[in-house]
This record gives sequence, structure tokens and C-alpha cells, in this order.
Amino acid sequence: MIAFLAVAREGQLTEAARQINMSVSNVSQQITSLEADFGAQLFIRTNRGATLSPAGESLRKYAEGIEADWRLAFREVHRVAEGEEAVHVAASHTVLEVFLPRPLGLFRRRYPAVQVRLTLDNSAGVLAQVETGQVDFGIVESRLGRARDLHVTNLWKDQLGLIVSANHPFAGRTEVSFAELAQQDLIVREEGSGTRRILESALHAVDHDLSELRVIMELSSVRAIVAMVRNDVGASVLSYTLADDPQNSVCFVPLPELRLHRQIYLISRNPAEQGLAARELIAELRRDSQR
Repeated sequence: MIAFLAVAREGQLTEAARQINMSVSNVSQQITSLEADFGAQLFIRTNRGATLSPAGESLRKYAEGIEADWRLAFREVHRVAEGEEAVHVAASHTVLEVFLPRPLGLFRRRYPAVQVRLTLDNSAGVLAQVETGQVDFGIVESRLGRARDLHVTNLWKDQLGLIVSANHPFAGRTEVSFAELAQQDLIVREEGSGTRRILESALHAVDHDLSELRVIMELSSVRAIVAMVRNDVGASVLSYTLADDPQNSVCFVPLPELRLHRQIYLISRNPAEQGLAARELIAELRRDSQR
């Protein structure tokens, strides 16, 4: 199954073999053997690579479930063998840098023996880690449509708008129009991030596109973007919470022509599989989101 999933994800035998540290011939032999076992062609092979056949697409769902169960079993056996209480969480950049510090601090004070492992990724990467069982649960700022058989829980609500420096001409404004936004040098999140997806969706809803804006930089770190804004490199479209700055060095200005509200979601596989520590952390996150 490892070779099958690698080829399914990479679309090429060579790259799949490199990812799982096997020879191309061994990968090819395993795929051929798997097709013989199922009596079906699993891949459509061309000069450009290998794509899943309808039968292969059907198998992929079960293969990913087996992979996720194995990862879960590995974590649980390791936890029991080591006598360790741990929770492994994947979170997007905005979630980790803006929403998690307070509830994590409360959780650690209540359960100092529990080890919390955090993996930072964009929303698409977090979803992939939950689907494949690499983490106990994930937290993202967009509900990705391709999620399969995952449980979704609403956490925090958020609003995006224009973030500018305290020296910017828009600082202190009550709103900014799309026409004015289009004249600004903008720093945006990288492709695949929930923040960028919200912005792109809001633009499409009013028949506009990101290409119409003057994007001068794309960064994956929220704090790096805020630092750039603070030093007048450009403006950005981010959460209003990032303007909660004791030094008043950045300001939040609403963009009323764009629908920039979003929900922060907790995504997991089967909640019944969660250990006690994971359930307690989820409860702490839910309490914080209701404040």
C-alpha cells in the first residue's frame, strides 16, 4: 500500500520511489502485484506519468484509511510503552500565532505532565495530516471542500480587513473601498493558506480577482507580514486580532465591499479514537472560543 499511495500522490514512479526510499523497479513490481491481486488496472500509465484509474480512485480511499489507522496505532502503542501523555496537533499559521497561545497556556497549567506537540502548516497541509492520521486533530481557518469522512467543530469566528502601519494615510479610517485597496502595495499569504483562500473567495464574489491587486510579496509567516506592514513595506489583508498591538504600530481598517468573515475549524477523524489528553485540550479550545 505504501508504494500505491506514493505513486497516487506523486503521479510518477520516479518521484514516488524517491519519496519512500525504494528503487523504481521495486515500486513498479509492487504496483503490478497489487493490480494482479485486485484483478484491476489501478493506474493509467502515459509518457507523462501515472494517474489513478476509477478502480484506483476507489482503492485510494481505503488505502488512506489503513494508513491513518496504522499511524494512530503507532502513536498509541508508543504512548503506552513510554507511559507518556501527549497530544499532537497540526495548526495553520494564523491559528498558531493568533488563537492558540491563550488556551494552550491554560491547558498546560492544568495538565503540566501532558506533552503538546505542534506542527505548523498551511490549511491544505493540516488537512492532509489529519486525513493520514499523522496528528490527533488539526485546526484551520477555512473548511476545505476535499475533506473526506472528517468531523468538523466550529471554534473561533474571525474578521479580516486591511492592516496598515500607524503612519499610513489610511490609519484611523473607518473603511476603505476596493478601488483604494487596488492602489496599495500588498503583502499576502502564500497559496494554500486559509487566509488567502478567504481573500480570493471574497474577491470572486464581487467579480474581482487577486491579479487586479498590486501584490508585491507572498509570505507564509503572519508575524513576518505584520513586521513588514509595521515598517511601511506594504499593507496586508489579515485578521483584525493582529492590530491588537500595545504599541499601536499597526491599524485595522474594514473593507465593507468584501465579505471577509471566517470560521476557525477543528478537524479530526473519529472523535472516539481520541485519548483523554486530546479530549481535554479540545474542551479547552471550545471554552476559549465561546468567550
